[in-house]
Amino acid sequence: MFRKYLPLYIAALLAAAAGTVLASLPSLLLRSLLDSGLGGAPWDLPGPLGWVGSIPWAIGCMLAFSVAAAGLNFLSGYGTQRVSEDAARDLRNQLYSHLHLLTWDELQKAPTGDWVQRCTSDVDTLKRLVGLQFPEVVNSLLQALWILPLLFTVEPRLAWFTVPLLPVVLGFSYFFFLKVEQAFKQSDESEGRLSGILQENVTGVRVVKAFARQDFERLKFARENDHYRRVTRKLINFFALYWALVHLLSFGQLGLVLGAGIMAVQAGQVTTGTVVMFMTLTGMLVWPIRQLGRVLTDLGKAKVSWSRIQEILSKPIEDLGERDSEPRLWSGRLEFRGVTVKKDERTVLEALSFVIEAGTTAALLGPTGSGKSTLVQLLAGLTDYEGEILLDGHELRSLSKRELRAQVGLVLQEPWLFAKTIGDNIGLAHEHPRAEEISGAAALARFHEGISRFPEGYNTLLGERGVTLSGGQRQRTAIAQMLLRPRPVLVFDDSLSAVDNHTDAQIRDSLRNRQDPSLAKGTVILISHRLSTLAQADVILVLEHGRLVQKGTHAELAAQPGLYRRMAELQNALQKEWLSP
Repeated sequence: MFRKYLPLYIAALLAAAAGTVLASLPSLLLRSLLDSGLGGAPWDLPGPLGWVGSIPWAIGCMLAFSVAAAGLNFLSGYGTQRVSEDAARDLRNQLYSHLHLLTWDELQKAPTGDWVQRCTSDVDTLKRLVGLQFPEVVNSLLQALWILPLLFTVEPRLAWFTVPLLPVVLGFSYFFFLKVEQAFKQSDESEGRLSGILQENVTGVRVVKAFARQDFERLKFARENDHYRRVTRKLINFFALYWALVHLLSFGQLGLVLGAGIMAVQAGQVTTGTVVMFMTLTGMLVWPIRQLGRVLTDLGKAKVSWSRIQEILSKPIEDLGERDSEPRLWSGRLEFRGVTVKKDERTVLEALSFVIEAGTTAALLGPTGSGKSTLVQLLAGLTDYEGEILLDGHELRSLSKRELRAQVGLVLQEPWLFAKTIGDNIGLAHEHPRAEEISGAAALARFHEGISRFPEGYNTLLGERGVTLSGGQRQRTAIAQMLLRPRPVLVFDDSLSAVDNHTDAQIRDSLRNRQDPSLAKGTVILISHRLSTLAQADVILVLEHGRLVQKGTHAELAAQPGLYRRMAELQNALQKEWLSP
C-alpha cells in the first residue's frame, strides 16, 4: 500500500530537508546583523552567503529564506498528509475486503465492536504515524545532521555546550516509549470492549427493553467505562511526567548554552551575535528532539494498532475463484457419502449418506443441535467436512465457492436485512436488477401485495436489520432476495417459521409452479417443525445427534415408531386441544 506512494513521500521528505536548511540561514544573517550593525564588527558571512554584502540585502534575504522555508514546509506537509490519507484509504479498503472473504467460522465468533475499532481508530493511528510522526523523526535527524556540524564550524568551543543533554533526552524518550506501549495496549483493548458493548446494545435494544434490563446494561457499560478511564488515566499520567521532565531538560539545555555564551562574551571569545545564533539554532535542535518522546509514544501506539490490524489480515480467507459471467445452472441432484463434520473436537454430523434427486422437495427434521443448520452450511460451502458431497456428480470441493453459491440459494431463519429500501434489499443478489424482476421475486415470496400497501412501496426505507418489518415480512423479503436469481438448489433453514400456515402453503405452491424453464427441475430443501410443511415434501430426512435416523415420506414415517411419529402425535394432540370448545 505504501510502496506505490513512495516517490511522493520521498519528495516530501526532501522538501522538509531543504526547508530545514533554509530555516537555519536567517540565524547566520542575524549574527552578522547584530555584530556589524550594533557592535561595529566587520561584515562576515560564511562562503555560501558571502554574496550578501549589506544590511538591507541581509534583511531581504532573511525574509526570502523564511518564506521559502515556509513554502517547502507546506509542500512537505501536503505531500506526507496526502500519502498518509491515500495509504489509510487503501488499508481500510483492504480490511473491508478481507473481512468479506473470511471463513464462516471466523465471522461467527468475530467481536464486532472491537473489529470496527481496528478498521477505524487503529487505521487512524497508523495514518498519523505516516503523516506526522515519521516526518518529524526524519526532520529531527536532518536538523541534527545539519545544525550540529554548522555550530561546530562557527564556534567549536561553544558548540560543545549544545549537546550534553541531548543524549539524556533521547534516552528518556526511549525509556518512556517502553513504558507507555503496554499502557496504550490496555487502553486500546478497553476501548474496543466499550465499543463492543455499545454496538451490541444498540443492535439488541429491543431485547434489553423486552426484559427490562436497562439498569443491568447501564451498569455493565459503566464498569467497562470506568476501567477504560483508569487505564487511560494511567496513560495520561505517563504523558504528564514525560512532558514535565523533557521541558526541564530542554530549557536546561538552552540555559546551559546561554550561560556558556554569556561567559564567552565577557571573556571576549565570541560575539553577541554568535550567542544569539547559537541560541536560535539550539532551539531548532532541542524542540524537535523534545518531540521525539511523543513520536516514540505514537510509534508504540502504531505498533499495537498494526499488530491488531495484522491479526485480522492474517486470518485465512476463502478462495472464491474466478467470476463467471454466465454461471452454469444444473439440475440440483445432491448426494452425501459418509459426510462427517467436527467442530471443537465435537462431532456435529456423523457418516451421513443419502441422495436427494433433482426436482424433489426434501425436508429436514430434528431436535435442536441435531446438525440441520450445519448440513445447510455444507451446501453453501461455509464449513469443512470429511467424506463426499456431490452436486450433479461434482464434488463440492472441486467447485469454486463463487460457482457453488451461484447454484445454491440459502435463506436463514433470522435473515439479515440492510438499512436500505425494500427494493434494494431484494435486489442485493443481482448487480443491476430491473424493477419487474424485483416485483416478480416478491410475488413468488407472496409479499408483492404487502409491499404495495406501504406508503413508499418498494422505496420504503428499512431500519437496521429490517427492524421496521415484522418477522414474517423479513423472512419473505429474504426469500424474494434469493428467488431473484435462478438457482437449482433452494434451501430454507426454518425461514417460513414466522409466516402463517396459509402464507407458508402459498410460498411452497409458488416454488412448485415456477414458470422459469431453467428451474423446472430445481431442488428445494426445507427445514421446519411444522407437520403441514413437512407432509408436502417428497422425502423427509430425520436427524438426531448428528445421524440420519429416518428417511421416507410423511405417510411412511408416520407409520414407523420413532422421532417423526412422536412429533406428529404431539402436534396432532395439541391441535385437537386448541380446536376443542
